[in-house]
Amino acid sequence: MFSDQQEINASKNGSSGAFTSPGYPGNYPNNANYTWSLKTGYSKATIVLNITDFSVVEYLAHPRCGDYLQIEKMDPSYKLIMKRCGNYSSIDWKDTGNMFMITFVSDDIHNSKGFKLSWRGLLTSKPEQPRAQTTYPFTNDTGAYVAKEKDLRGSEVRQGNLSKMAIGSS
Repeated sequence: MFSDQQEINASKNGSSGAFTSPGYPGNYPNNANYTWSLKTGYSKATIVLNITDFSVVEYLAHPRCGDYLQIEKMDPSYKLIMKRCGNYSSIDWKDTGNMFMITFVSDDIHNSKGFKLSWRGLLTSKPEQPRAQTTYPFTNDTGAYVAKEKDLRGSEVRQGNLSKMAIGSS
């Protein structure tokens, strides 16, 4: 059995890369099981995939693929994006998330050319900085109750008025 598992860091805006089925542009081996995990580190990051020259054995007499390419979004929520065999000139796809798994599997009977996949990661906005969960009340110059929130570096990030009831005073 031929097998491999690779983690790909896609956490930088504009990061990109490509990978192929084993043996490409020649035929892939029988009994292959390869997995690539694309990790963006940000749930709102966009991953763009372009699969070209897709030729994976398809048995016309069987409804299921013995050899296939499968793409899954793992986080923030699971979604099976595709599981395909056959011949396609190109497949384009885009989605947002933290982690995607791309798996290529071949059986022990026939093989074919496989595929070439290119990817690109896009961070449309920066991940939010963690904020402190605690707000604290105090009175300002006019005697109104005010809440302040600070981020983890101690910088003030938000201030707002509170009623006396909101902080438990009467």
